[in-house]
Amino acid sequence: MEKRVALSILLIVITFIVCLVLNFPNALMGDPPTVKNAGITFIYAAIWTFVYAVVIWVKDQAAMKFFGMFWLLTLFFSVLTILVNVQVLDAFWATPFVALFITPWYGIELFTGDFLITASIISFLSLLFLFAAFSSLRKARSI
Repeated sequence: MEKRVALSILLIVITFIVCLVLNFPNALMGDPPTVKNAGITFIYAAIWTFVYAVVIWVKDQAAMKFFGMFWLLTLFFSVLTILVNVQVLDAFWATPFVALFITPWYGIELFTGDFLITASIISFLSLLFLFAAFSSLRKARSI
């Protein structure tokens, strides 16, 4: 079982890096997202969903804590992105972190056409993944 969890985490790390690298050039240059970017984002979400299913099935609390922290950071920076875009605050310091956590989701903008809506969707998805991680941890502790 530990081997499955280790492979799942390795798959997430590799997927994150690959999706970041493939979506980064378009996101950096401000180019409109392409079908390729949307496909990359879809693959990213699908692999996360698959890995979550595996880790929940084997009830690995350490992996879920790691995933929970990852999604908490993603949620924080996507909400921060929303606040910056509606000009509630200025957070120039967060630019590298936003690029890191938001770029794999760049393909969503193909369907929304608006970065603010995209950031809102990413916030919602992050909240769902975060909820799944913490509810899995609660369920594992009660068993």
